[in-house]
Amino acid sequence: MQEQLKLLLSNFQIMGSFGATFGDVEWPDLMATFQNIKDSLEVDIMALFAVDCFDDAGYLLQFYSVLAVGLTVVAGFPSLYWLVGSVVRLRCRKTFEGDGPSDDSSWQLRFRAMMCKAWLLTSFLLYPNIANRICRLLNCQEFDDGRQWLISDLEFECWTPRHYDHLGVAAVATVLFVIGLPSIFLTMLWCNRATLDTERTRAWLGFLYVKYRREKWFWEEIELLRKLVLTSMVVLVRPGSILQIVAAMSVTFIWLVLLAINKPYRNQSDTYVALGMYVAQHVALWGGLLKRVQVADEFGGTEVFNGILVFTMVFPIGLVAVLLVVQVSNKVGDKLRERSAALTRPSLAFMPSATSAPPPLASPLTAACACSPACLSSLGSST
Repeated sequence: MQEQLKLLLSNFQIMGSFGATFGDVEWPDLMATFQNIKDSLEVDIMALFAVDCFDDAGYLLQFYSVLAVGLTVVAGFPSLYWLVGSVVRLRCRKTFEGDGPSDDSSWQLRFRAMMCKAWLLTSFLLYPNIANRICRLLNCQEFDDGRQWLISDLEFECWTPRHYDHLGVAAVATVLFVIGLPSIFLTMLWCNRATLDTERTRAWLGFLYVKYRREKWFWEEIELLRKLVLTSMVVLVRPGSILQIVAAMSVTFIWLVLLAINKPYRNQSDTYVALGMYVAQHVALWGGLLKRVQVADEFGGTEVFNGILVFTMVFPIGLVAVLLVVQVSNKVGDKLRERSAALTRPSLAFMPSATSAPPPLASPLTAACACSPACLSSLGSST
């Protein structure tokens, strides 16, 4: 169920970005809800706590606030792990590796697993927003006077010395986050590829590979690439044009084919959820394209297409909810069947052994004086 929830989070991040990326499309009101959920998942402080002074500050404040949160998370968890480990190592050396016995139940391994899972999860959530903010700093539009202005902030002129200064920061952030995080994930998996089946490696790296088949241990990086393209890189493809939507549709179709061919997930249910979400994203873009070219008016009006788009947004949530109910019902049914089998199974303590000899039959004399100890003693002496 963990992987299905992770797929659902990815679906919120991707479909929640459609409203801002394809702004010329009249999306249903539900798209605003998806965008709010996306901002909450990605810890977008400027979007969650939008006030007038932040809006007046422009896009640069949003850009640097996202980078600050990302840098705090990416560097904070390893620093906290090192700090706590150093303090405890000084106070109690025998509990650490190299200074005494160490096994999978030791506290430092559990602490490392907890910190690594938190770091991977937060990086997984922050990655699309950081990449999107970087790409939007390159998204400029030329006006009649020949000057280009930032689409996200029309008061900021592009390709000026000031713009180049911020692009330098964006280049560093690209190396650290957009390229750096997937490279770190892939390096961690590659260095531990021989021990991926052990409990120790699963405890702290399982978030990246445990739901995939053994030969597809790298598939999480392919998912990050898909998310990068659909939430960030597509922003740079002719903003506001039909080509932009067609490019996004091509990406969803290519990844849908890759998923169907490779089938990277261990469980069939995870494959079905991923296929359903990929199809929903593709159909949502298809509906947005038809609304963009104003074909909706010829086929029953915008209400029909809004209904289709709403269905594509709600469908992944309903699919995961149904699978969750089925899995919970199966577990409850298994527990009830085990309990009923335990109750109906005869106790072995009251069952005679098949190899034991039957008890000897009492003689008539023994039975006659069974209640008299003196009789039994005299009978024993006579025999």
